[in-house]
Amino acid sequence: MKKKVIIIGIILCLIVSAAIYFSLPAPIINNKDNLQIYRVSIANSKYDYDDVTSQIDCNKLAQLISTYNRSKLPHSFAPHQITVGEIEIDAIADNKVMHIILGDVNVVYESADKGGYTIYNSEQLESEVLQMIQK
Repeated sequence: MKKKVIIIGIILCLIVSAAIYFSLPAPIINNKDNLQIYRVSIANSKYDYDDVTSQIDCNKLAQLISTYNRSKLPHSFAPHQITVGEIEIDAIADNKVMHIILGDVNVVYESADKGGYTIYNSEQLESEVLQMIQK
C-alpha cells in the first residue's frame, strides 16, 4: 500500500511539473544573433503580398522579435485565409526556416504541417512592426 501511495505521488508530481512547464511562455527566438530575416511582407489582397523588406531595418526587427514570447505547445492553424494588412516575416533561426504571421492568426511556425506556436502580446508586436515600416 505504501508503494502505491509513493508511486501515485511521483506520478502526480510529474504531471504537475509538466503542466507548469508547458504553461509558461518560451521566447520566440533564444538568440537574436541567430535570427536572419530575409523577407517582410504585408498582404494587399487575399492572394498577394507587398514585399516591404527594404523599408525595415532587419537587425532591429530581429532584436524586437527576440523580446517577445510564444507558447510551448503547437496548435493547428492551417489552412489559413490571408487577410488584408496581415504581416508575414520569413527568417532563418538556428539554421531552420521560421515564419511569423501577425494579423488574424498570430503564430510562429516552421512548417504549417507541424502547427504553430501562439505569440503572446501579438497585437503589440504587430503595432511595433508597422511603426518600423512606416518610419
